Amino acid sequence: MKHLEWGDQQAVPCEPKVQLVVLTYNGAAYVPDLIHSIRGQDYSRIGLTVVDNGSSDATLDVLRELLEDEDELIVNTGNLGCARGYNAGAKTAGSADVLCFLNQDIVLDSHYCSAMVDRFQEDPSVWALQPLVRYLDRPHIVENCGHTVDEWIATSTVGHGKPLTELTVPKRIMLTLTAPAVRGHVFRQLGGFDEALFIYYEDTDFSLRIWKAGGRIAYAPRAVVDHVQAASAAHEPDAWHAFLYARNRVRLLWKHADSPGGLGRLAAAICGGAGIASVLLPFRPAVARSIFRGLGWNLSHWRDNEAQRRTLKLQPTRTRDLIHQGTMTPSGGPAASARKALLGRRSWESTGGR
Repeated sequence: MKHLEWGDQQAVPCEPKVQLVVLTYNGAAYVPDLIHSIRGQDYSRIGLTVVDNGSSDATLDVLRELLEDEDELIVNTGNLGCARGYNAGAKTAGSADVLCFLNQDIVLDSHYCSAMVDRFQEDPSVWALQPLVRYLDRPHIVENCGHTVDEWIATSTVGHGKPLTELTVPKRIMLTLTAPAVRGHVFRQLGGFDEALFIYYEDTDFSLRIWKAGGRIAYAPRAVVDHVQAASAAHEPDAWHAFLYARNRVRLLWKHADSPGGLGRLAAAICGGAGIASVLLPFRPAVARSIFRGLGWNLSHWRDNEAQRRTLKLQPTRTRDLIHQGTMTPSGGPAASARKALLGRRSWESTGGR
């Protein structure tokens, strides 16, 4: 069998093993289309792991009808969140060469897996790949092609709502957790997704760790994914989402503060978040209290946050300041970023519509 050098200087087969990790939660209406699209792939060495996060609808019944003997089904008793759920699925993949993390409400083009493998083989310096995500009922319109962040960890989705003919993708992007592909050894060496984040910003955090460790994230336009839902829209947050936005954003600012400027932004975000919550308290008390809870969570977990920061500071070959030159986008100032991130104005599409 032919072999080639693939990224980490390890010889691997010409047909690398691709493990698809699907996370489901009350997705009975979507799962059949996704599974059928997986069965229709033109690539042969595919494994499938489905992780159900405590669905209360007919999702498990549907899965048991559709899954085959060689497929793996992990059933969680409750909703463990995206980060922990995907990590659990990845652990069953063994030494798979490529890990693909799939939302439940997507349909894969038949060339998705082969396109990902081809792109990895073309460029060993690429550690992870972002597909082209379109709207199913409007395939000429882009849903997302990754995202960028500013120095305040406020996000901007690449290509959202644009016709394919007008799409421009920057050289440096962050993954969206819709259907990205990651080299298996990279995912294992970086420790997977940060399970403390539960959901939101886990894609941003993992992307920053790839860039800081010296890897690259590239766009794979031939790997096409269609999102089943016709559209999703940003909305005013409930208390739970406000808590997650505030908590996770501050955790990322803390973890990735590798310069005096980064520590200054962390302090400003905590103080600014508390100020915004104080203003909101008379009008949106539940949201305000949730922001306070998110900030308080980081203060009570300061030892872990600081340990994460020190570990990342010792390991990277790139600092966030260097990444900022090509990956991050202008913020419009801390006030705009704080309002957008802490009050739920973060674009839904940068998390794959989750």
